[in-house]
Order: sequence, then C-alpha cells, then structure tokens
Amino acid sequence: MPARLSLLLAVVLAATVVPGSLGATAVKKKYSIKVLSLTRVTIPHDLKPKGKENRGDYIEFKDLLVTIGPLFGTKENQPIGYDQGTLTYTSPSAARVLGVATFPGQGTIRFKGPMRPRRDGSNLVPIVGGSGKFGRAKGVLVIGPGDQRSVNTFTFTANPGPVVA
Repeated sequence: MPARLSLLLAVVLAATVVPGSLGATAVKKKYSIKVLSLTRVTIPHDLKPKGKENRGDYIEFKDLLVTIGPLFGTKENQPIGYDQGTLTYTSPSAARVLGVATFPGQGTIRFKGPMRPRRDGSNLVPIVGGSGKFGRAKGVLVIGPGDQRSVNTFTFTANPGPVVA
C-alpha cells in the first residue's frame, strides 16, 4: 500500500509541477524580415473555362529566398531559405494563399488567408504561425509586386515558448 501511495503522490506532484514549467512563456519578440523571393517552380492548374483566372484555379509555387542585406549572420545576396504553397483564385480578381517559409536553422513562418491588394501593387497576407525562433508567429506578409521576383517582408511577433525535445 505505501508503494501505491508513493506512486500516486509522484504522479500528482508531476502533474502540478510540469504544466507550470511547460506553460512558461518566452518574451514576445518582434521581427521584420525582408528578402528577395525568386520563383523557381510554378505549377498552374487551370480549370474550365481555360485560359483565364476563375474561381477554383490554383497555382502551386516554390520560391528561393535571398538576402537583401545581412540577415541571420549571412551576407547580402545569399540564399537564406525558401517558401512553398498554393495560391487559389476565389474569383477572377481575388485569391487566397496557403504557404510556409522555411529558414534553415531559424524556423518556419506559416501564412494563410486572402491576398489583400495594395495601391503600390503589393499584397498583404496574414502570418498565422511558425516554428523554432518563429513559434506562434502572428503578423503580416507583404508580397511585393512582380511575377518571378519580388521583395517580400515578413513583419510579425513570435513567442516560441518552451522547446520540446
């Protein structure tokens, strides 16, 4: 009977101590990451009527992300990561995007939502999460104008929380 009581006490103690340490949050950090996005792969899926953008058409994409200035200890004009995702037309003039940018050794940034066009030709997309240093990222991705190359800016706060091995 004493062994059972010891085991029960250990389980109860672990349940009260561990969640407190797991729930400890890191300080939120603000980021603004500006990169040049170079399209490397696009796979269009053109549904009927063919030859023009319409609801349901989508494009799968993969882009190389290159530094514009020093970033994460890397010099200017160097590959720093990549992004990939899907752009889906919701109408002939509107689209939503779902994707992830990966910065090896740093983490990922997930973006998802409607592309909101701006007067300067860029588009805004919500940043909805991330991993690594960018855990729990929330903010906005500005996709600059351009089809094959554009300057993209990720502006967000991240709170990675505890790292689980």
